[in-house]
Amino acid sequence: GSYGYDPSHSQADLDAFQQENLQRLRELLARFPTNSTVRSAFGAALWQRASFAAERFNKPKESLAAGLELQEDIRAGMARMPDNKQLPRDYASCLEVLALAHQAVGDHAKAVEESEEAMTFYDQALKSDPGNLALIFQSAQAAMNLSYRVADVSLKRSRDAELVARERYRLLTSLDPSNTQWRHNFAMAHMMECYYLESEGQTDLARQAFKRSEEHTSELQS
Repeated sequence: GSYGYDPSHSQADLDAFQQENLQRLRELLARFPTNSTVRSAFGAALWQRASFAAERFNKPKESLAAGLELQEDIRAGMARMPDNKQLPRDYASCLEVLALAHQAVGDHAKAVEESEEAMTFYDQALKSDPGNLALIFQSAQAAMNLSYRVADVSLKRSRDAELVARERYRLLTSLDPSNTQWRHNFAMAHMMECYYLESEGQTDLARQAFKRSEEHTSELQS
């Protein structure tokens, strides 16, 4: 629930709450293994645990364990229900949090691999549901995460992922120009192209790209 996002709770309180919540849900799932509401709540709790353990609690091994358990659970669900359209999207989200966990334990190559696989799942989901704004946003975020994650490996791959994110943010902002988060993300999805062009010695193009990036950023402040 919203407990995890309430700033009045200490990190220690939140850590303990998540562990207790997971234990309660695990017990419920053992009693009601086919209950979709319980299974969904358990999956959401695992995802949140993996995310928070990596980013807020400095518990990378716990993050990875929660992410891997979630991955196994969703894989089993996809095997049982191959026609379920939501599960592949859940799996893409799981891959993203697993990438976060692998990054936290120092396995950068695995994190990049999972980020790329998440992109593949989002692309497939968009083919069957191209007008889903939430899905477009999630896929754009995944592309930007990949862009940042792969930048140390290849600026070209980083730029290519950024271009995917940029196009999806451009689509979102064209549909709702008043959404400041989408406009901000669109503006931010111009930086890796600048770095890539600069690294290739294409200084004029890099300068033009920086200028476009600055224009989009200044538009946010006007």
